[in-house]
Amino acid sequence: MHRVIPGVIAAVCLLSAPQVSLAQQDSVFIIRKNDQTLMRVNANGNVGIGVSMPLVKLHILGGLATDSIRTGSIRFADGSALNTAAPAARHQAVYGPGWGANSEPVTYMKDQNGVVYIQGTAKPVGFTGLVVFTLPPGYRPANNIVMEFLVQDAGAPARLIGTILPDGNVTVQYPVQIIFFNNIAFLAKQ
Repeated sequence: MHRVIPGVIAAVCLLSAPQVSLAQQDSVFIIRKNDQTLMRVNANGNVGIGVSMPLVKLHILGGLATDSIRTGSIRFADGSALNTAAPAARHQAVYGPGWGANSEPVTYMKDQNGVVYIQGTAKPVGFTGLVVFTLPPGYRPANNIVMEFLVQDAGAPARLIGTILPDGNVTVQYPVQIIFFNNIAFLAKQ
């Protein structure tokens, strides 16, 4: 069932030709022009712009532009943020004794809000200490952060307790085959 919403369609039509329509259909709001979906809000809250069936919270077909009047950032699934024309630079971690890169080296970055993001993998490359890598000043937490890291040990996935210390050392309880640093984010000491 299509139901036209008169109060809103008048405002929409002022911006464009009368071929634009706003309809509510099964708890879905749709803006169309000449039978083409311009924007859609599904019952689950997914919004599509230029997409007839949005698969995520904001699904855009085409480019995205922002202006310099407003401030803010676009956040991505990996924790990175884009708030200027150039994203924040990622830095390569300096590994502790006996640790090195696996398939994806450990990198870190800090956004404009002071949030540090870590991603990548590490593996033992010799006699292994418990300090996997060290973050430099400006990228360190104010207090100990204790968390679970996804690891591979004896060929099987497991979880291991690790700590990010105020001195920048990222430590683990004991050496394992591979440590995955995915979706790690914390506020740097201000």
